[in-house]
Amino acid sequence: MDAKIKDLAWTALPVAILYFSGTIYISSYLARFGIDWTEAELSLQEILIFSFKVITYPLFLVMFLVFNLLVVAATWGGNGRQVEIAVNISPLGKISVGAVSIFAGFAFLYLTGKAAGDALAEAVWDEKRAKYYMTLSKKSFDEIVDADIKASISLCLERRNSSHIFSDGKMTFVLCRSSNNPRQHGVVYSIVNNEVIGIRSVNR
Repeated sequence: MDAKIKDLAWTALPVAILYFSGTIYISSYLARFGIDWTEAELSLQEILIFSFKVITYPLFLVMFLVFNLLVVAATWGGNGRQVEIAVNISPLGKISVGAVSIFAGFAFLYLTGKAAGDALAEAVWDEKRAKYYMTLSKKSFDEIVDADIKASISLCLERRNSSHIFSDGKMTFVLCRSSNNPRQHGVVYSIVNNEVIGIRSVNR
């Protein structure tokens, strides 16, 4: 029974690591536009796909290479000294080393995931990502009461300089840049079936 539990734990660990990485990546990215990642309807498969943006990010690859080089350097020579040290560590010491290693690993994944998400957000602000040509139903546009918001949407439709932020198959988030400072300020629209259901002002 214990062996089965251990096997299950070792199988679940990679999935948990990938899920954590993917969550940090997408939450950091969307947060740059004032969007809570829970607003998007994401499946487990989608989050796991996002995790590959983290493990293929240059910072992750460099640190992974450095870590492996340190391991090789520490064990080079084959004199057995490292094995002897490991055997002499007390059970409590092994638990402590394991806990610190796990914490350090997840902290590194968090920093890498955040860096990768921020990098994608910067690309959107710099207009290096896909454009989004907004189309709204006349009914949706006419129902907007706030004159400033209506003017903002009208201007965005005319300029056609919106950037696609994210789509989950149901809802689409779009960044419409300010005319005065397009790479520092804008308005994010939440759109469903060509109808605006949410508006928020954001700064870079």
